[in-house]
Amino acid sequence: MNTWDFLDEFTNALKVQLENDKKRWGNTWLKRTREGQEDRLIKSFNDKFDQYLQAGVPIPTLKMAGDIFINWIRENHPELWKG
Repeated sequence: MNTWDFLDEFTNALKVQLENDKKRWGNTWLKRTREGQEDRLIKSFNDKFDQYLQAGVPIPTLKMAGDIFINWIRENHPELWKG
């Protein structure tokens, strides 16, 4: 058994999460550039960990994966932010 054996299942679940996030947030992810994304990611993850530690809120792994995916897009497709 390999981790990538679950990749199709994971990407399907992530796609659903991203579609739900778009209903709430629209394309606001396009308004931020790569600059500062590491700091934003750390803050976002720390907030989620704090919610878990302080209130027992389950860690939203798919939302976190979505944040990482957006960062990956920014790193690999900088042309999306060119004038």
